[in-house]
Amino acid sequence: MGLSAIAPYFENVILHVLHSYEYYPGILKNPYHDLSLGAYLSQVYYVSSAAFFIAAFQLRFGWILLISAMFVGIEYGFLALGIYKLIWWHPSYTGVDLPVYFWISKKWCVFLLQGSSRFIAVLLICCKFNRVLLNDRKSY
Repeated sequence: MGLSAIAPYFENVILHVLHSYEYYPGILKNPYHDLSLGAYLSQVYYVSSAAFFIAAFQLRFGWILLISAMFVGIEYGFLALGIYKLIWWHPSYTGVDLPVYFWISKKWCVFLLQGSSRFIAVLLICCKFNRVLLNDRKSY
């Protein structure tokens, strides 16, 4: 649906450019790769999947708040486990940003299903293609 095509752009700015937080999942040996894997799984997979679920079933605002609270709770859990470190980010930002993102995803889904979204379809393909090209050019 394109939510996972757009999410990495915002995540790269928040995480890599603004240095808002750090992940330490301990899966990969290279700290940068470990950080990137945690961010990728969080934003591109889990949050985008939740957004898709909310949009597909057109869940109401109460559900959006509940799912957002779940992610904030996970964030606090990761802080307690020591696999997540806040630099300037605060979980309340997640609590505010996710309902907005989920609301946009609902509107986005409706717009795509109207059939008059050729521009958006091309934009999403370009975003996905650009991400592939950027990932291929990175050398670690």
